[in-house]
Amino acid sequence: EHVSLIEEPNSVYSGHVTPESGTSASIAKAIYNFCVGNSLCLDELNAVGCDSTVVNTGKKNGVIRYFELELKRLLQWFICQLHANELSLRHLFEHLNDRTTGPKEYSGPFGKFLQNYEQLPVIKFTSVHCDLPQVNQNDLSTDQMYLFEICQAVSSGNCPLNLANRQPGKLSHARWLTKANRILRLYIGTESPSNNLKILSEFITKVYEPMWFHIKTHPLCKSGA
Repeated sequence: EHVSLIEEPNSVYSGHVTPESGTSASIAKAIYNFCVGNSLCLDELNAVGCDSTVVNTGKKNGVIRYFELELKRLLQWFICQLHANELSLRHLFEHLNDRTTGPKEYSGPFGKFLQNYEQLPVIKFTSVHCDLPQVNQNDLSTDQMYLFEICQAVSSGNCPLNLANRQPGKLSHARWLTKANRILRLYIGTESPSNNLKILSEFITKVYEPMWFHIKTHPLCKSGA
């Protein structure tokens, strides 16, 4: 396992460490030793940023907390809100659909259909209204643009042909944005969608997607929780 260290501002690559194990204490110790060994000025360190996995953010046994103990002072925690936003969708999906059976597969009632369904024709579907924030579409990746446009389609009740024929992105347990794309594409191509599929589609359009783009358009740490 490699842990990359990036210095802000200006996203300067400092190096990477290979902890002895994946425990939070081992990761924190490896980072601390790297900083000391490379004469990085820890006196000027004010904040640590990372994603929101519990290994990093545990209030007693997380990497940041162990690092604070090494420094003998507190730090500002900058936790990735996009990662945090994925967790609610992940837990809802697993609650409604059961857990995974492989790197790209599910055992639940409709999760297995997410792999090969893009050729389904779009049927007349019930719209799910959502409030989309103003977004600079030139700043979006292909998958992000698909999410924005598929939510517009679900909200309006009409899916353009060119959108229906586009790929929603690869299915991966680590890519919840493309999974949201695929769930909505499945919704607009399914006659008599199940109650669980309706719940997931409504959650994506009303909660997951608006929050995702709100975070995207307000990326500075001063806008965080």
